[in-house]
Amino acid sequence: MTSDSELIKAALAQRFARAGMPNCPERAWQIDATVTSRKVSLRVRSHRLAYAALFVAVAAIGGIGAQAANAVRESYEHVMAPVFASDEPLKPLIHAADRLTMAQAQRRMPFTIVDPAGLPDHTRFMYAHVLSEASAARVALNYETHYGTKYYRVSIEESTAVSEPPVAHFNVLFLGHTIDWTLPKIRWKHGSVTMDLFDWQLPHEMNDRIVRANTR
Repeated sequence: MTSDSELIKAALAQRFARAGMPNCPERAWQIDATVTSRKVSLRVRSHRLAYAALFVAVAAIGGIGAQAANAVRESYEHVMAPVFASDEPLKPLIHAADRLTMAQAQRRMPFTIVDPAGLPDHTRFMYAHVLSEASAARVALNYETHYGTKYYRVSIEESTAVSEPPVAHFNVLFLGHTIDWTLPKIRWKHGSVTMDLFDWQLPHEMNDRIVRANTR
């Protein structure tokens, strides 16, 4: 007998198959980060996620909200995968006004930003993003690398004041319904600078190469 969770996933897959994934416009993402909790709220405006949100509401009314949340979480990861690994060049995830050059970001950081070594050939710097300028100053460096047959998003955060565990917490909001999404990060030290690699979707050999090249 097919379980409720399997039925939910099948319904979501059918809905997603009918909707195309649009290119990410400048304002498609709204990212708010807090230094204390390091939680990020993502509000993604896309037809696919709207379908998932609608299904969550219907499922919750039917008394299977928890299973619906799990199914949507898995489907969300499937939908978001092309944002981090794609057959086509990647799009920026933040508004143009928040995208900085390395020099612009350096002027706002109290420590010397590490320009990471070990990135594969055919890698281009996309932008830097200042996450915090307070006592726990933090900057994120974003790259695109063409590795094998795919384009990968490489995001490395740097700070000299890190206390929380190396985990990225996301609150995914679907029309008022919140789904927690947690992804691990790889952490290592480069002198006094702590570096975190957001490694979701990256090949393991690429992760190892970046960590080895930048560990001091």
